[in-house]
Amino acid sequence: RSRRSSLQLQPQPQREVLTPLQSCVRFLLRWKYFVLIPIALVYLFTLSVLTNRQNLAIQVEAEGGSESNGGMLLRSSRLSSQEKLHSIGVTLLIDAQKRQTNEARFLTKPSVSEGVATKCAFCEGERGIPNLHLVVPRTGGNTCGSIKSMAAGEMNESDLCAIIQKEENVCCSMPYVKSKASSSLDIFLNQQSADYVPFKNGDWVAYQIRSELRLAQVVGVERGKNAIILRYLRPNTGSDRAVEKTVAYRPDLLQNHGEALLARTGTFANCSQTVENNTVVFGEANERSATVVSCRTIKFAAEASSFVGKSRSIIVGVLSTSDNFSWRNAIRATWAANSTVFFVIAGSWNDIKEEYHEYKDIIWIDMQESFRLITYKTSMFFQVVNMMASELNLTYSHVLKTDDDSYVALGRLEQLVKREDPKHLDYWGHSHSKYVKPIRDPENRYFESLDQYPEPYYPPYITGSAILLSRQTVECVTKTMQEARFLDMEDVFVAIVAARCGYVPTHSNFVRVYRDSIEASRWTTEHNKQDVTMKNKIVQHRILSPEEMVAHHESINTDPF
Repeated sequence: RSRRSSLQLQPQPQREVLTPLQSCVRFLLRWKYFVLIPIALVYLFTLSVLTNRQNLAIQVEAEGGSESNGGMLLRSSRLSSQEKLHSIGVTLLIDAQKRQTNEARFLTKPSVSEGVATKCAFCEGERGIPNLHLVVPRTGGNTCGSIKSMAAGEMNESDLCAIIQKEENVCCSMPYVKSKASSSLDIFLNQQSADYVPFKNGDWVAYQIRSELRLAQVVGVERGKNAIILRYLRPNTGSDRAVEKTVAYRPDLLQNHGEALLARTGTFANCSQTVENNTVVFGEANERSATVVSCRTIKFAAEASSFVGKSRSIIVGVLSTSDNFSWRNAIRATWAANSTVFFVIAGSWNDIKEEYHEYKDIIWIDMQESFRLITYKTSMFFQVVNMMASELNLTYSHVLKTDDDSYVALGRLEQLVKREDPKHLDYWGHSHSKYVKPIRDPENRYFESLDQYPEPYYPPYITGSAILLSRQTVECVTKTMQEARFLDMEDVFVAIVAARCGYVPTHSNFVRVYRDSIEASRWTTEHNKQDVTMKNKIVQHRILSPEEMVAHHESINTDPF
């Protein structure tokens, strides 16, 4: 009892009473690392955001932009496309250096008005870019639309902007003109008269008809009406008469048939190997001579004596194969009699050597026989004729390439050569006179892969059934075809090397590629004899048999021309 009472008599300790402020201080001191550090991080992040926003506003204002006029968008676009811009810039820079080896490395910078930087101008005309999806050559597959986007991220004072603007000759309906003013194109247009037409009589242009680009020639300019008179072939008609039409001038309607337009084709693409020089010696001692086509050295054999003493002014080359002996004999007995006609054959020499020595009218090409290698046979015919003419001092005016399933009325062709304007016969035959798109279907016989031909169009060409070239054309194309990129479409390849020499096709309805009443090939067994006629024809393609070749020959004397 005494112990219990003593415990009860001891005073109890009193609790310390803290104010709210003291409690908060004590809590922060105990938990300072879990409270103060997050607060400090939030403060620093907020301060950083506010500082960056202020700096960005200052930059936009210095560049002459604002949120209302797209200045913020311009800066954002520039940052997001920097990597792609560097890639296209490098590609364009390399191309510029190749094409201007004697000029400065970079083009002159456009001047800036009043010290204010402006956006890089690319195709800023009133009609802009006619085709945003057009692939610009030598830019790594970039389109006009993608290059336009790249230009939006550059300023006019940059070297890359000057290089990008060089591609305006491909993309723009009217090129950009540099000026001291920011709206230079508007000033350029205002300086031109209302009847400004950048064409003259005789110019070749591409005329947009619906979705097709058709080759047309300028035959008149009506400057008071800002109009131009064109002459072109009416599509899908049986007549070879040209149509004349007056059209209002529009840059997106008419385009120069020059480098700017042909850049959309493979006209200026070269083969990658080095062209070899070959010394040609004719005669039995060196029967297999050689020449070059698309950087490839090809041997051939031809009887030089067969080129001498011929009175005809037209030399004909007929593409054939070693197993078509009956077709060649039918031609020898009909339209080729007493004429300078040669059969161009590839494949095994043993298969053709007896016929070669017996008839002496064969040009043998030392390579395998293949449909995809016909281009070499056609090109080698032109090369051999040009080489023989130079070596033997031959006098001829034209050469004609055709096939062994064609009938050629050589007498009528010679009449045409004598009476026709020589300019119309530099590159003559059956042509659609339009820019045809390559066939990309692998199942099609005329399929063209993007690897071999990446361009979107073929140049206008003469079909391979009959290609007539003048002597001056032959002398030029035999040089350009040595370094031109190979293409297994023989008729398009000839058009490419002819375009390099400045020649465009002349269409003639005297060359009939198809039969009027027969939808058949030469291998069809059913023949329609009523279709055998040479009325108003010089060349009839798709002869169905050697017997029908003879029938066409017999109709020459009765069918009018």
